[in-house]
Amino acid sequence: MTDDPPTISIEANFVSPVTPADIFRQTIPFSYLHLTVNSLDDQAHEVEVYTEINGLWLADKEEEKIEWESQGEKEWRGMRIRLKDQRPFKEEQIEEGWTADRILAGDVWYAAQASNKVETTFSAGDSAVSTREAFATTGRLPDISNHTSPRTTRTRNDKNSSLVLDEPVFAFAHSFGFVYPSTPHASRSQLLTIGHIRDPIVQYMIAGEETVSLRPLWRSTFPTAEQLISFHLSDYANSLQLSDAYNKKLYADARRVDSEEYAHVVSISTRQVFAALEAVWDESAEGSDGKELLVAYSPITGKPIPTMGEFSSLCPELSCRRTAPHDRATDTARPSLTVMLKEVSSNGNCGTVDVLAPFLPFMVYACPSLLPLILEPTIRYSATGLYTPIPPPHDIGDHYPSCVGQ
Repeated sequence: MTDDPPTISIEANFVSPVTPADIFRQTIPFSYLHLTVNSLDDQAHEVEVYTEINGLWLADKEEEKIEWESQGEKEWRGMRIRLKDQRPFKEEQIEEGWTADRILAGDVWYAAQASNKVETTFSAGDSAVSTREAFATTGRLPDISNHTSPRTTRTRNDKNSSLVLDEPVFAFAHSFGFVYPSTPHASRSQLLTIGHIRDPIVQYMIAGEETVSLRPLWRSTFPTAEQLISFHLSDYANSLQLSDAYNKKLYADARRVDSEEYAHVVSISTRQVFAALEAVWDESAEGSDGKELLVAYSPITGKPIPTMGEFSSLCPELSCRRTAPHDRATDTARPSLTVMLKEVSSNGNCGTVDVLAPFLPFMVYACPSLLPLILEPTIRYSATGLYTPIPPPHDIGDHYPSCVGQ
């Protein structure tokens, strides 16, 4: 950046960890942004860095109203943004019968790790113009949350739609002070995280017209989103190490099959597979009564998280047991831990069997222990007798996350 030749560089590393051997970390719905600034000409330079997000992280339609709050913790400071009109288990409608695959519920969190080496300031909900002007003028932000909430994601001029009159943004400014070539890495780097949290995650049919709302797996260990974010930020080095180790193995194995280009394809496919999966957890008395399959471990306690308990007749080698007497017509046994699939390749079905089939070979390679967790919702649904004929259903719901059968 700056002069020619450049005198300052900024490295922005976006990391969505892929850790198939650690299902708990794999299903944390946050990604990292790690910023590092460098002096390239052996001189000291005063550096400030600015980032922002807006309400389009929540919905495509600009007329949607959003609300927000700032959050301060010992380990981090952040902002929480959500749609005012929460619609659990609903997706945005484009037209009759078609959706935009945007789930209209949940909260976006944007947080920056606290550091005594880097001064971080924020602005929540001020207009894009005034927020950017404040940073451009001072290199800092006012540490305020605008109380004119809720507001529409964007407000445009009625006569000139290209003119945006108001757009609330959520921004951080990081002041690194004077950066020398010898400045320690911790004094010229900043870690942020961004994620979208929904709780509950999916609606699932368990018998007749009865449905149950299943929660995200991380809730089995962290009671609040704030505690999850604290863990996630503190876990960066470990998550990065696990993810890098998996990538290294993946590329080595793919090269043995074909080439570096093939390895790139497999690497990208890996991201698509895991982006389509969400681990869900039932905290009810029925759901919590599962036999541990030693599949997902709490990173805090190191103990396994109970998994589903209705697999003994289907896979006895897994040493599972049933949680309730099995009756095809009235089966109400609930999964404790299971994995839901959204068809991200076309129409957003839930647990699509003809999507499961082609990615099973990859799952056998990457994480065989996920197989029963992914197949379980479809097998359970078939076993209730609610779907006929006997062959497996094409899917367990028209549109994710409403997995309520056919």
